[in-house]
Amino acid sequence: MENSNAKARNENPARAARRALNRFSRAVKKSQRELESMKKSLQELEGESATEKDFLEFEQNFDSMLEFLNEKMRLMRESLLLSTMMDLDRTAKGKGGGGEVL
Repeated sequence: MENSNAKARNENPARAARRALNRFSRAVKKSQRELESMKKSLQELEGESATEKDFLEFEQNFDSMLEFLNEKMRLMRESLLLSTMMDLDRTAKGKGGGGEVL
């Protein structure tokens, strides 16, 4: 069932994508907090140096995921803004406004 969640709520694809990106972003941030909590617990048990190097790669992966999500959200906002501006321009031209948007 492709995109069934969006169809069930009668959402447009852009809104469904935005919601999915936001949900995933929250999940990554929660995972970061949980990793930090686990790291602190293990530091008390094993010592500082052992856990720091073990978790560095995980932390970098979370940072990479957030960078990816932020870039996707930025591109979606940019696309939405551009399409909105184009719609305004078409509306102005249709009303004899010469296409100028104030």
